[in-house]
Amino acid sequence: MIKVGLIVKPSGEWQGGVSYFRNLLSCYRKHPDPEVKLALFSSKPESLAQFRCDAIEVNFWPGTPKSPLWSLPQRAIRRSVGIDPILTGILKRHRVDLLSHPWADDLDSLGRRADMPALLWMPDFQHKRLPHFFTEQDCAYRDSLVARSWQYGNLLLSSRAAERDFRQFYPELSAVRTHILRFACASAVDLVPLSREELESHYAIREPYFFLPNQFWQHKNHTVVVDALRQTPPEIRVICTGLMSDPRSPGYVPDLMEKVKNSGLENRFVCLGKVPFPVLVSLMHYSIAVLQPSLFEGWSTTIEESKAMCKRIILSNIDVHLEQAPERGLYFSPDSSYQLAEHLKRAYAEFDPRTEERFAMQRQQFKARTDGKWVAEYARILRMVCEERPIMSEGNHSWQKSH
Repeated sequence: MIKVGLIVKPSGEWQGGVSYFRNLLSCYRKHPDPEVKLALFSSKPESLAQFRCDAIEVNFWPGTPKSPLWSLPQRAIRRSVGIDPILTGILKRHRVDLLSHPWADDLDSLGRRADMPALLWMPDFQHKRLPHFFTEQDCAYRDSLVARSWQYGNLLLSSRAAERDFRQFYPELSAVRTHILRFACASAVDLVPLSREELESHYAIREPYFFLPNQFWQHKNHTVVVDALRQTPPEIRVICTGLMSDPRSPGYVPDLMEKVKNSGLENRFVCLGKVPFPVLVSLMHYSIAVLQPSLFEGWSTTIEESKAMCKRIILSNIDVHLEQAPERGLYFSPDSSYQLAEHLKRAYAEFDPRTEERFAMQRQQFKARTDGKWVAEYARILRMVCEERPIMSEGNHSWQKSH
């Protein structure tokens, strides 16, 4: 039995990351590997209580101190010995063999001289493909995080497209072993959609509509949807959900909404903001089709949720979307509002609620095929990494090489 640590931190901005870890833990609870136990560490362990089981333990971790004065002794020790004794002490006390998906400050706490094995995760290399969406400091920070993979020897990626980017942009890290873990998002299938009447009583929606559940970050490419709506009949409408802010470009969302207003599309491009997950699932269920116009993705949560819900999806033809290969996908160039407009008109004309109900009946079969498959692959990767890295010895609290 190996024990794998996961430090779980709340994140209000990156909803895709929240969904990723929620699905990982939910699926692993249902389909655990008998040789791998997950040890969760959080400053709010009560928020993870739903995942506690024989295969998943939940532990308290104080987190990074917020008070500079309080953390002075800790920083002094880190400078002198190269590690954070609090984090490493907790991991040793709980006999953790491998730290999975560590955050940047966790790696700093482990120190460059630490012998604690870690499996780093990079969702994507957007800062290399679209550097104009990042500051120089952001790019340097991400590059430094990727470079740390040399210390640990392994890197977890979410797609073959990301692996190609890694090899292209970081040839100096050719010795790093990459592992592809394509995650799934089938938890939506477990929810019973709200009734149309309940949805309409709380939200400004009416049918029929297309559904776009992406955060309003610039690379999500909402602009091409607005441009496409200007080329379609007035009955074609889009309902959007997601946080309406872009921390990298504060002016993006105000400018987008001004464009919507100037185009007379306020009733056809409706933004609900962040909504509870059951509402998101319900909106997806009743939609004509889901939209995913993104300029770049690591592995799209929107597409995986659409696949789980057996919904038709209209998506940009970027490499990772082609790799995800949804069954009823209609692809368009992300810079072509004309192609998107033609797909919107086609999907609107072909929409038949009876057909959608037949596809909805296949959701449980899809969930059964995917839920256990991706967590089984995750466990396989963890075992492989542990076999070639140190593990906690039974006789003492230090990491020793496995044989």
